[in-house]
Amino acid sequence: MSLQFKSSEYQNPYSNDDVSFENDFQIPSYKIHAFGFIKPIEKWNHPEVFSPFWRLYYNVNEGAHIHFENTKLNLDAKKIYLIPSNLLFNCANTQTFQHLWIHFELPKIWRSSFHAPIEIVTDAEMILFLDSLTNDKYENLNKNNAWYLGNSILNYALFKIKEPLKSKRIPPAISKLYQYIEGKPEYKENYAQLAQKFSMSERNMSRLFKNHYGLTLNEFAMGIKLNLATKYLRDGTMDIESIAEKCGFSDRFHFSKVFKKKILFSPAAFRKKWCL
Repeated sequence: MSLQFKSSEYQNPYSNDDVSFENDFQIPSYKIHAFGFIKPIEKWNHPEVFSPFWRLYYNVNEGAHIHFENTKLNLDAKKIYLIPSNLLFNCANTQTFQHLWIHFELPKIWRSSFHAPIEIVTDAEMILFLDSLTNDKYENLNKNNAWYLGNSILNYALFKIKEPLKSKRIPPAISKLYQYIEGKPEYKENYAQLAQKFSMSERNMSRLFKNHYGLTLNEFAMGIKLNLATKYLRDGTMDIESIAEKCGFSDRFHFSKVFKKKILFSPAAFRKKWCL
């Protein structure tokens, strides 16, 4: 059985439609894209997950884990995990488990502050509240009540954050490089030119970027390009050749090959399925 609520015409993960919440507490404002629960999950094997939004996971029982930066993180039962946006990871399970998730956005500044999953130890009252969502009553929730529940869970998690599992101060040059690639996915510079642009050696640039963001420059840039490409494809106003050029691919063939490998659809098939 699965149950999920999506705001507006949200198509996972290719939509800017959202529900926004402003908070009076010392936690960031956020936008919820989707909130749902599945019981049970028999197969949760998804390689190379890379999304522009954050994820909240809560599992009722053991059996799931994710891999990131050559690290295996078991998703312990009764704990909340926050997965930052633009983090490359694989997820898998060894046994059937029950899974609650929220897909959401945080202010842009959070993207460069958190680069590893955040583990939140939940207190007894929150565990009771979360576990109550797994019983039959959950099936009878309407959309409005579901959003209130999702809002409550996310507020709790963000309020509990102290620091990520791997908290490191990011050198200004590396932060500027991140912002440059994020804002200009069609960039043409090679590694040597980027290093010169941001006053670093190629070796230090590559090493520091991977250390702080958990991705190589190529992996990060490709994720940004593909995220942008999905938006253009859904918009439906540009032809595929123009999208390939706009997103920094050498030609349509290269774009289609990479897109099919990562997204599992050809650009044309993706547009047909998800075009607004």
